[in-house]
Amino acid sequence: MNFDYISEFCALAEVKKFSEAAEILYISQSSLSKHIKNLETELGAQLFFRTAHSVVLTDFGREFLPYAKQLGEIQMKCNNNLLSKVKADAQNLSIGISPFVSLHALFEGCSTFTRKELGYAINIIQSHNEHLRQLLSTGKCQMIITTDKLDSDDEEFNVLEYQEDIFCVVLPEKSPLSTCRELDIASLEKPAFVQIGHNNLLANVGKRLKAPDFIAPNLCIAMDLIQQSQGFTICPSRLAQSHITDDFVMIPLVPRHISRLYLIYSEADFINLAANPVKSLLKLISPNLHH
Repeated sequence: MNFDYISEFCALAEVKKFSEAAEILYISQSSLSKHIKNLETELGAQLFFRTAHSVVLTDFGREFLPYAKQLGEIQMKCNNNLLSKVKADAQNLSIGISPFVSLHALFEGCSTFTRKELGYAINIIQSHNEHLRQLLSTGKCQMIITTDKLDSDDEEFNVLEYQEDIFCVVLPEKSPLSTCRELDIASLEKPAFVQIGHNNLLANVGKRLKAPDFIAPNLCIAMDLIQQSQGFTICPSRLAQSHITDDFVMIPLVPRHISRLYLIYSEADFINLAANPVKSLLKLISPNLHH
């Protein structure tokens, strides 16, 4: 039984709306619906009665809810206790990640963020770029992976450019533009454009995109917004590939716009590319990196 699905069931039972539960859980509404259906299939019983605007627990759902909450508490205690043990036995490496970086794509070579063979635990902090640099400056994280490199970074930190990505357009499958093989920036008029995060990463894509109709905290919520408005969003391909569902299409943007990922670190004696642990980590997150 998938513990994530059980947590999502508890959240939906609490707020009684798919849209609100999906926003709390930072997943798309369509993904949440599929997860609940998968859980109902596994249990062999319906958990919710679905109405136009909300959901209501079935008799079985009401009986299952206290057990689901207990399972969630057990999972949390288990994770916390095991994480404490790992942290006690291993060196910690805190990595700050920009919101535009896909964790799934970045760590697709890692089965878990704690790699026993590396000899240390990896702690992921996802935040906006300005906050990440503050964490780096104060020693609260040892490296950051970001989409923006500032002129001052070369003076204050050590900077590695190690991955490139290409922007794409994400559209609902029912959009009139969904059959296009590629989309020119000039053709992207209304409907609504949804920007992901408060970030200037898209500023070089075109003047029209400097004033989005909506700003979403993440791609999952952006996908819900563009599905409602039949609009579009633009993001790096890796990010789209790790979140896109059957209800959406991903179309190349022309002219091509490239985003770059930078690994920025502060302590040369700790982040030493010749050192085996960090070198192993870099090979995991970016196998094609040439030092």
